[in-house]
Amino acid sequence: MLLKELAATLGATLERATDQTPTRTITRVMTLEDADDTAISFITNPKYLDKLGTTRAAAVICDARTLEMHGGLFPCPALVVENAYLTFAHAVSVLHPPPQHAPGVHSLAFVHPEAWLAPGVTVMPFAYVGKARVGTGTVVYPHAFIDDAVEIGENCTLYPGVLVMRGTRIGSRVIIQPSAVVGSDGFGFAPDAQGRFTKILQVGNVVISDDVEIGASTCIDRAALGSTQLHAGVKLDNLVQIAHNVVLGENVAMAGHTAVGGSSKLGKGSMVGGCSGVSGHISMGDGSKLLGGSFLMHDLPAGEDFAGIPAQPRGKWARQAVHTRNLDEYARTLKRLEKRVAELEGKLQPPTSPKAPEL
Repeated sequence: MLLKELAATLGATLERATDQTPTRTITRVMTLEDADDTAISFITNPKYLDKLGTTRAAAVICDARTLEMHGGLFPCPALVVENAYLTFAHAVSVLHPPPQHAPGVHSLAFVHPEAWLAPGVTVMPFAYVGKARVGTGTVVYPHAFIDDAVEIGENCTLYPGVLVMRGTRIGSRVIIQPSAVVGSDGFGFAPDAQGRFTKILQVGNVVISDDVEIGASTCIDRAALGSTQLHAGVKLDNLVQIAHNVVLGENVAMAGHTAVGGSSKLGKGSMVGGCSGVSGHISMGDGSKLLGGSFLMHDLPAGEDFAGIPAQPRGKWARQAVHTRNLDEYARTLKRLEKRVAELEGKLQPPTSPKAPEL
């Protein structure tokens, strides 16, 4: 579309434009480094200011403060907005819309005769749909599996290899990335006197609310009893493990390679950094944050930031991290002090009296 049309669509103010700028045709969004005169780009991180000075982009999305402070670096017009990163997301959706699929069930897909598919559902080749209910606009990619007694809302996307197990309930506009598993058995075993394990049947389910996204190869276990719950707006990265009976509040965000133990509860708006763990039966308060590479072993109060293993308040962890980095120097200083103390003690010893001659 024309740059002036894109600016209007994004609610942006076009600054530093020439007479020809508004009618320039824009086809895509690219990085500052790779953009050409048919692309727009964006800047939100000062780390990339050096790329700003040499970009060939037709325009750059930024906020007013960035333009005011670094306007001399801009070799091109600016699309000035309040939230540049959010506007970048909108620009991508405008210029790079997802592919559209014709509704209908492919002849190579299996759909159970008792399944209910609303008009407008797309089921691609080699997908399996059991005795389930699927809402309009939902797209089921090849090799996805939808078990019996599953309910899926409207305009969902299940990418290739997704497995949705029995009894799972999914809201609308949910995206499940390839090879994710929703509703597998929770990890429950009861040991006997000889240490042998008896499996505890997991008879609960998983309930996922609207506007949730689940990353590739993520696993969400069904509850032992009741429901594992993901509330509206939850965003899970790839390779995340959610154990049985976990409750994730609204707009929880969790980065990759993280795990949440059984029956833990994460409050709305809380965040977990990558490669982290939350032990079982733990509570994270609303708006709390667990930094990447941490392990939480006790409750985290609302609005607090924790880090480390075991996790503790961020400030305390940062101070300890500084000390840890300096342990070698501390050890050398301690040895010097020990040597100096020994020398001083030697000087303070009273002189020894000469030994009396033997008679």
